Amino acid sequence: MATKQITVWGKNRPGNLAKIAGALAAKRINISGLYASDAPGRSAVRLLVSSAARARAVLRAAGFRVSEEPVAVVRLADKPGQLARVVGRLARARINISYAYATVSPGAKRADIVMGFGSAAAARKARGGGR
Repeated sequence: MATKQITVWGKNRPGNLAKIAGALAAKRINISGLYASDAPGRSAVRLLVSSAARARAVLRAAGFRVSEEPVAVVRLADKPGQLARVVGRLARARINISYAYATVSPGAKRADIVMGFGSAAAARKARGGGR
């Protein structure tokens, strides 16, 4: 499934994620996916949220730099080889995955894998990968 993700750009400092989550919570915007990374002096917090447009507006009003990107969310059975099958198909199609994130709760039967690509066209091509 293709969807929109927001990325909050800023400095990597204590409390930054708490401010982001708090601003969204105050407006009842749910976070269903999270990936935070840092490079020297800066951070990128990537979020799947219940409303990307509302989240973008709320966070910009709170003073954050925010962008929005297309991503593909692929739901896979939680068993060995499923991710290899999907990313192998993308590799054969010469679609580069810029980043990915996922988690599976113990005992879960499915995992949602979020993949970011260099272009919206690549995200659209990749979306047929799992469901």
